[in-house]
Amino acid sequence: MRLARPLLFTSLTLGLIAPAARAFDGGAWTVGKGEWYSEMQGFRSSASNFFQSNGDAAALPDNGRNQSMGITSYSEIGWKKNLSLSILLPFESHVSSTDAQTLSVTGLSDLALGLRLRLKESQPGLVIDAGWKAPLGYEKNLEPTLGNGRQELFGAAHIGLELPKINGFVQASRGMRFVGELSDVRINTTADLAAWIGKRVLVGGRYFDEGVWSSTSAISEAPHSYAAGPVLLVRMDERLDLSAGSFYQWAGHNVDKTMAYYVSVGFRQTRLNRLEGFLGTTKFQ
Repeated sequence: MRLARPLLFTSLTLGLIAPAARAFDGGAWTVGKGEWYSEMQGFRSSASNFFQSNGDAAALPDNGRNQSMGITSYSEIGWKKNLSLSILLPFESHVSSTDAQTLSVTGLSDLALGLRLRLKESQPGLVIDAGWKAPLGYEKNLEPTLGNGRQELFGAAHIGLELPKINGFVQASRGMRFVGELSDVRINTTADLAAWIGKRVLVGGRYFDEGVWSSTSAISEAPHSYAAGPVLLVRMDERLDLSAGSFYQWAGHNVDKTMAYYVSVGFRQTRLNRLEGFLGTTKFQ
């Protein structure tokens, strides 16, 4: 079947967290009781090459091309003094094509519900989170698909530092996902560094990687991805942000070599200061 290889790598890539779908969550900080953040993000990605199991890049067979686009809704709602609820809901479209044919699928992907617990608010900021992801009724055995079709449990630890000397912040996380049915345990890392230019403009860079730590399948066939890209955020006022950025999947194993772009609009009501991550206001503490 001439389309098998391009679709194989689409499926493997969807088994990982799409970097373009990374919302501007609280990271190492989070909203307090009565506070909230809500975001709508649109993204588009494409790939005509893939990383083989040895890490070398090669063209998808038969002039293959995999494309994705979608809109993601993310909300973080303060529930208790140090506890918030997060909700992620994506609507996506995936297209896989070769010289022979084109196949596509569109619909709701996976709902993710989580809890974020603030352990420390002062330097450094510390947050742990945990949650559950569930597919929203799509067909997981037909290619292309909207996700891996498995329920998952996830968790992560976040740490962040305010950087007054550059008028910015740095934050990082280490997380884990358990994928049901496959019995895969996947490890991911994120890192963000950003600085304010004037009062309204934030520029920075974001990093993401994820790989399979243990699996019932051969580890040599498991997907691993490494991605990074710039981000630009414009703070329109105390409650509204406009942002844009990109992610380039520059290395990996058994995944597409993807370039992704995203734009988002975010609304907030928080008491975080401007050096406490992406959800901070324009004010210093």
